[in-house]
Amino acid sequence: MLKRSVIMLSLIFLVISIVSLHAERIENVEIVSDSSAAIECADLTAKMSGQEFTEERLEWLAFKIISQLENNGYPFAQVRLNDLSLTEGGTLNIGIEVTRGPLSVFDSAKVSGVDARTRDFLERIATIESGGVFSQAEIDRTIDLYKQMRYLNAEDSAVLDFHDDFARCTPTFHVTRKPTNLVEGSLGYQPGYADQDAYVRGYARVEIENILGRGRRFSIAYEKKNPQSHNVQMGFYQPFLFYQPLSLSAEIEQQKFDSLYKELSASSSLEYNEFGSVSVRVNGGWQRFTPEGSRYIGVFHARRWWWGAGVTLNSSSPRLKQSLELDISYGVKQSYSFAGVKPDKSRVDDTRLEALYNAWLPLSSTIGMQFVVDAAGIITDETDISQTDLYKLGGAKKLRGYREDRFLTERYVMVSLQPTFSFAANARFHLFADGAMFRVESGGNLERYGGGAGFVFDLPGGSLLIDAAWGKNDSLDEGKLYMILESRF
Repeated sequence: MLKRSVIMLSLIFLVISIVSLHAERIENVEIVSDSSAAIECADLTAKMSGQEFTEERLEWLAFKIISQLENNGYPFAQVRLNDLSLTEGGTLNIGIEVTRGPLSVFDSAKVSGVDARTRDFLERIATIESGGVFSQAEIDRTIDLYKQMRYLNAEDSAVLDFHDDFARCTPTFHVTRKPTNLVEGSLGYQPGYADQDAYVRGYARVEIENILGRGRRFSIAYEKKNPQSHNVQMGFYQPFLFYQPLSLSAEIEQQKFDSLYKELSASSSLEYNEFGSVSVRVNGGWQRFTPEGSRYIGVFHARRWWWGAGVTLNSSSPRLKQSLELDISYGVKQSYSFAGVKPDKSRVDDTRLEALYNAWLPLSSTIGMQFVVDAAGIITDETDISQTDLYKLGGAKKLRGYREDRFLTERYVMVSLQPTFSFAANARFHLFADGAMFRVESGGNLERYGGGAGFVFDLPGGSLLIDAAWGKNDSLDEGKLYMILESRF
């Protein structure tokens, strides 16, 4: 950030002068040297009237005036005390002299520290406009934009090159690549249940980021949830589509769910995020369901098309980091006869409402608390919702302590608490408790709880997570084990 030059005829001398005048409140603050500046900063000076005099309040006013002028083309603006007088009522009148300095405009932004393709891309998406008036806020905005890219490290300030008698400025932003390409693997142990023997489950995922220097990301993942269920997923993500704050994502997935059905699906999403803390999106997709075997077991051949919209809200402060995702979608499903059985309704419409709230609360330098609320529901005219359309609960991602996709439900609310304790520079211990209330096919509501503990170890270029979890009424030897190893390069 440009070093701000604030000259107030020695703030210490000003404080001593006011104290000697026994003034406790400010009557009026006036900019006496520049009528245009007085108009631009009228709201700031008006806020000072009637306020108790403090050194911090005057510092606030000076920096606010400087900031306002910096963001309107005057990076060398200065503030001086011009007049100081005591009113008959014992309050203080303050006159301020403002010197704008030369008006500066931007040349195009420059980027250093990365390859030519990445550099060209970053220079094109910078919020700096060639010929636009100098603005420290736009410099900070560009830095924040680069910091949001998870594959970049961006310095907190830009190097400002002023030329043509300070009339033009070329800001240079220094960034470096972070190792964000990902190889991730997971193994888990599931004790035997009913007539199913114990088994090992797991998944593997690879992500390649910043393909051809444009921030593109490609991913492929394979997951085996149990001996009868698995899925394969491929995804693509393109940020800053047409060099605008638009991102495009697409995903293709094929899964087999127990011995019931196979599903092939494709989806895409277009997201707009210009404001940093708020993003909006539209999305849509297609699904095809194919029953397993030759007998009817509750699943028909079907096709489903859906489209929807959503919003994500983010806020971050030293005391609380939180996000809220809200989504609504509308779908149309067409079912066909299978094994001589016809569906009650060949066409079914549904509306889905989904919400996810995630908060991180630092309690001390070594202790933090994560709080998550996850809720979703289906509104449909279908009397008996097909198993292909229900939400799945259970496993490492939703409702720990239960096997993967243990419960199928049309609506649920889940709450998760996870306190984390740092006991070394590269190691953390956490406890967790998950609880869910959900509706089952019989029409009643169930409540299930899970809990456990685990460790996270930071490794060179990655991390290792180890969790052990138990569900409601589980004995000690019925615990589920999760291990996730990730490596970034």
